[in-house]
Amino acid sequence: MHAGGIILSKVPIENHVPVQTANDPSNKAAGRVLGYTHDDVRSLQVRDVVAPEHLAIAQQMVARKVAGDVSRTEYELDVCTKTGRRVTLEVATRLISHDGAIVGVQGIARDATERKRLEWHLGQSQKMEAVGQLAGGI
Repeated sequence: MHAGGIILSKVPIENHVPVQTANDPSNKAAGRVLGYTHDDVRSLQVRDVVAPEHLAIAQQMVARKVAGDVSRTEYELDVCTKTGRRVTLEVATRLISHDGAIVGVQGIARDATERKRLEWHLGQSQKMEAVGQLAGGI
């Protein structure tokens, strides 16, 4: 992903542990988008941030990677900010290995909330246009 991406997590395989610190200099975007501080993140796990209905998707994607899928894995995931606001992220994951053994999965994401909102509005406009064309033909 692009340099402004959010590093969601470096997840040890055995124990889906912490979201990488939002105040890490390499991860300022996470702090800006999600609103969590370095101290907040210490007690957070990925399941604390991912929207409940999207947790299964996140777990499936991690399991796919751990099972050896080396293909590019990209998907959308809703997460909750510190204030409870929903944010849609486009997530790409990769395996982290050491001495040939898989030791983690790293997720990098970017905020897709505005794009999703604009897509919804475009769809609504297209529906209204279609209704107008139908009404005009009567």
